[in-house]
Amino acid sequence: MSTVAELHGIPFLDDSATAPSLTERGFKWFFRTTPTDIVHVEGMLSLLKELKETRPDLNLRRLAIVCEDTLFGQDTAKLLKEKAPEYGYEVVVDIAYPHEATDVDAEVLSVKRANPDVIFMSSYDSDAMLFQKTYKRYDINIQIIGNGTGHLDRIFVDTLGSDVNSVLTRDLWSDSMLESIPIAGQLHQLLLDRGMEEGMGEEQGRTYIAFMTLIDAINRAGSTDPEAIRQALVETDIPGNLLALPWEGVKFDENGQNIYGRAIITQWQNQRLVAVWPWEIAEEKVVWHLPPWSER
Repeated sequence: MSTVAELHGIPFLDDSATAPSLTERGFKWFFRTTPTDIVHVEGMLSLLKELKETRPDLNLRRLAIVCEDTLFGQDTAKLLKEKAPEYGYEVVVDIAYPHEATDVDAEVLSVKRANPDVIFMSSYDSDAMLFQKTYKRYDINIQIIGNGTGHLDRIFVDTLGSDVNSVLTRDLWSDSMLESIPIAGQLHQLLLDRGMEEGMGEEQGRTYIAFMTLIDAINRAGSTDPEAIRQALVETDIPGNLLALPWEGVKFDENGQNIYGRAIITQWQNQRLVAVWPWEIAEEKVVWHLPPWSER
């Protein structure tokens, strides 16, 4: 879609796709408010690095990468393989599995044989749930860090219940932000009033920010002329106190990427996602040593 928009000279504002390659094509009409997987991967690896510095009892060195085989998963896998050595980690197994797979026994057994300290995953809803069920069936009790999506969507906990507890995930949102970010609380109530049961979350926050950024650009352009709107987007500089997520603001670099996007890490504890990193916004401490599956 963005290629078609580029060919026709129409501003394209993306709110949620995270593949870094989207803003590395030299396009002049493509803009993205959400952070890329570079930010997400560095956040996940930074969590491990800071955990090791504060928890000498943790010997975290060997990583497994288990990512679905479309652009979302494979961009994440590529970045993890590139950056893991910089943080002092060894990738012991790298698995690209078919998107919407119906059987992942072979992949899970490969992880078990590799015996990693951490499993990094990029999965959509159905495969995240399938892997979790299969890990339990083979009694693989290794800490998982998911790159959002399937590991934070509500269907994950609604389907698996307490079996999701202790899973860590890259996130952009925590319910504590309903109180710490005024606009988030207002947006949450508006969504509830309109019948959206789950209210405010990562997806809603990202959509709101992108939509309001586009409205702001159109207003400043004072026109529906595509070039005028594109130029207004180039000049965008929105402060963080006007956003519904804990970002410093919206300002695009020369590639159309917002330089102020930020990721956090949340963890399923008692079937609820809570912020655990960065430490200054943490609601709870990270649970690392996992209980047996029967006690989750």
